Amino acid sequence: MRQVVVVGAGPAGLSAALMLAEHGVSVDVLDRESSPAGLRTSESWGGFRFQFGIHPFSTTNPLLESLLKSLLGDDLLVERPRRALFAKGTYLDPSTTPAQMLKTLGAEATALGWAGFILSRRLQGRSPETMAEYSSLMVGPWNHESFIDPLARKVWGNPSTALSAPEKAVSWPRPQSLSASMSTVLSHLLPNRWGVVPLAPIYAPKLGWSHLARLMIERLEAKGGRVRLGAEVSGIRFHDGRVAGILMQDGEELPAEAAILSNTLDEWVPWVAPAQASSPAAGLHHRHSLLVGLALAKPVRPLMDYHTVDITDPALPAVSIHTPGCWDSSLAGENQILLESFVGSLDPLWKSPDDEVVRQMLHGCEALGFFSPNLVKSSKVVRLPKAAPAHTCGGENIRLSALALADTYPNLALCGRALFSHIGVDGNMESGFRAALQTVRALGIS
Repeated sequence: MRQVVVVGAGPAGLSAALMLAEHGVSVDVLDRESSPAGLRTSESWGGFRFQFGIHPFSTTNPLLESLLKSLLGDDLLVERPRRALFAKGTYLDPSTTPAQMLKTLGAEATALGWAGFILSRRLQGRSPETMAEYSSLMVGPWNHESFIDPLARKVWGNPSTALSAPEKAVSWPRPQSLSASMSTVLSHLLPNRWGVVPLAPIYAPKLGWSHLARLMIERLEAKGGRVRLGAEVSGIRFHDGRVAGILMQDGEELPAEAAILSNTLDEWVPWVAPAQASSPAAGLHHRHSLLVGLALAKPVRPLMDYHTVDITDPALPAVSIHTPGCWDSSLAGENQILLESFVGSLDPLWKSPDDEVVRQMLHGCEALGFFSPNLVKSSKVVRLPKAAPAHTCGGENIRLSALALADTYPNLALCGRALFSHIGVDGNMESGFRAALQTVRALGIS
């Protein structure tokens, strides 16, 4: 039986391992963490039940959908989430009418927004190079400056002029009416950082991503696969231009006829190019995710009527507020919210103690009129290092050069975080499927 090692027990790595097992391949999955699920782990969240928040996903892939349904059954949550943008002191969503927008923004700002939007429609077909160019084409330059750029600065720590445009063509069907146009504009204004299709069904495991990971591991082990947690990889041994073994931190070597990597790109690149003085991945940067869970004494409206509210105002460090009770009705009476921020390694908030992080979040929520700190019964801070790749202009060439290193080895495949790409949970799992099929071909298995 052919032997393949998968590095990383997150959704991408486990998806790859399951597909390899379906093809009769012997699989070892290695992860340095003590619990599975990668960034989606919920093991360390204390008494809080914030299992989804930033990581729900939509999919049109029947293979992925059938895998979720077969694993989760009744524990699979399916929702059409209500998402709003909190800007100019009010909540904007796709149901906001032109009259409501006029009342919120005023005549001059509304006119500028619409004029920019109409003009940008005439520029469709251009190939934008920056996020600023891309979103200006989609929603108009004034709307971009008012709504998108403030969010970009909060998420990525850079203005949108310094960020690369998404890797997709600019296409936008003509709305049939003024109201439909407004809904379309607002749908594009709402951030789509994780590849979720606006208004499409969203999936989430009711008991959390760790539960889904455990179910995937159980199915993998039933097919003969093995998962080793707390196992740290230190490198790869190559022979005749092919992967020959995986080197462990404790000195052990696992023989491998092929390998699939789902750990971060800056970690695996030195394994592939250990002789280079500086890593080919130098210049690529991640943003860390800082999550603050709050249990409130009573519900806060209309904030908690939405699944997610995105915040443009810099008074609140969080870029989004999620409401678990909107996903899972069993949580509706617990009045929980999850605040999500993205910060850099040197950001004072990232280096601050938990109580200071909570204090700043509560101060911002009070300043924006959401709720008083007196309503908070308890809090929980969770830190997720390297949660999101930062795609600054010029970084794509570095990323592609790094990926080209892996392409020189026919029996080495990448998926998930190893790709340094924003593809969401569904995209991560699908990348695992693709990496497995690439490996199967490399091994000559029909």
